[in-house]
Amino acid sequence: MHILIVDDSTVMAKILELILLRQGFEVTVAHSGAEALKHLRERADIGLVIADVMMPMMDGLELLRRLRAMPECATLPVILCTALSDAGTVREAVRLGCRHYLVKPIEPSALLARVRDALAGEPVVLSDPTETQQRLGLSEANLSEVITEYMRLLESELSYLRAPADRQEDVTRRAANLQWRQIEEGAELLGANRLLHLLRGDLASPTDRTRLLPAQISRLLRELETLRLALRKICAHQGDESLDHDGASIASGSAGKIDPHHPPISPVQPHEEHGHNGHRGNHLNGRKPG
Repeated sequence: MHILIVDDSTVMAKILELILLRQGFEVTVAHSGAEALKHLRERADIGLVIADVMMPMMDGLELLRRLRAMPECATLPVILCTALSDAGTVREAVRLGCRHYLVKPIEPSALLARVRDALAGEPVVLSDPTETQQRLGLSEANLSEVITEYMRLLESELSYLRAPADRQEDVTRRAANLQWRQIEEGAELLGANRLLHLLRGDLASPTDRTRLLPAQISRLLRELETLRLALRKICAHQGDESLDHDGASIASGSAGKIDPHHPPISPVQPHEEHGHNGHRGNHLNGRKPG
């Protein structure tokens, strides 16, 4: 889990960072609301924000408002830190979907308890590989092959969806032509529950997938990229370097980065389209795109 700390106090931010690092979390620190928004636009794998309420220029509540206005961060869990017992602040935070508070001075045990509470019930990006291996009855080598193939599929679909285009309609058409069935089957196989939650919730209808709104495409891009990063970490841990050439176009200079508000768009050449005359092949079990 990657956590973003937002605090204008370098000392307080460092204390929170060290506590969370000791618990095995990945941590990024921002010292202003503007810096925090930049990280959130560039990183797809941030799963929790811990923000101070009292900050200059952009306080914690204003940061929360702007987060909720970003489609890909609309449901991102947030913990607000404050030294104040201000009922008005609490009411506004609750209205914006923040249910978790920390009162300063912050005790490590209280911080970790709030983090657990904030993450409780959140679908996991990817199930533990060992549990997946046991559930599927696969050897470690065979599971690695499945992960490799699924990651290649995701990288192919991301490259396709992000390719330059002149009009938003081109991106909407590409989203309709994604290999939806293969993406969903792979997510279920590997326990990618957060992506499944999206695919079977807001994007459940095959008809709706043919006319996704820009906000839905932004959220889909974020979830696909988050999962891709998680799979890459597993492959790196297993010493699998066979993916580098396949992921070069995405990883080069932009690994983990997306522009959620303006996904790059441009015209698709006929041979790039999924369809009867030229789909880009499938990476799972040799099935045709769904």
